[in-house]
Amino acid sequence: AIVYYHGTHGRPNIRLLREITGGEGFLIVGMTYLNKGRFIQSEANIAAELSQLNELKRVLTDEHNVDPSKIYVAGFSKGGWFAATLLEHDHSLTGGLILGAGVFHSKGQQIKPKPFPSKKLIYIGIGRFDGNYPQSLAALLHFRKLGAVVTLEAWPDTKHAYPKTPPTGMKQWLQIQRGVSAL
Repeated sequence: AIVYYHGTHGRPNIRLLREITGGEGFLIVGMTYLNKGRFIQSEANIAAELSQLNELKRVLTDEHNVDPSKIYVAGFSKGGWFAATLLEHDHSLTGGLILGAGVFHSKGQQIKPKPFPSKKLIYIGIGRFDGNYPQSLAALLHFRKLGAVVTLEAWPDTKHAYPKTPPTGMKQWLQIQRGVSAL
């Protein structure tokens, strides 16, 4: 399963991931936030969002027979930043897709991510001319330092948007995650 978070001012949808997967191999869930505005990184906010995600994971595993060891989180823009935060704090997630985003750590932040106890698989997709490109590079290094296997794909000729054509690397990464040869 892939739990997909939308960008700022968006609404839950699965169009992006449905297009890239062809609707095969994953149960895709469009998800929203408890806090509809700007996400404030605090232990209380993260705990509340994790509680909501854990309830969804319970429903997926208990009612839809989803393997709990095969749940990914994904998002674009605000959803990408949010997916990165969830990956840092929920070590039960298999991995995720951070799209058009990176990691957010403010000066003096009290929240310190712990290294992953097992291999986590992360794909970072970013427009080469996106203002978030430097933070995506920082996310690559950050998640590798925590022990993840990270793939970064820079989308050429793209700003802060999803490319007009589905990115080849992202499609291949998802095929590998579902056990299909990418060649």
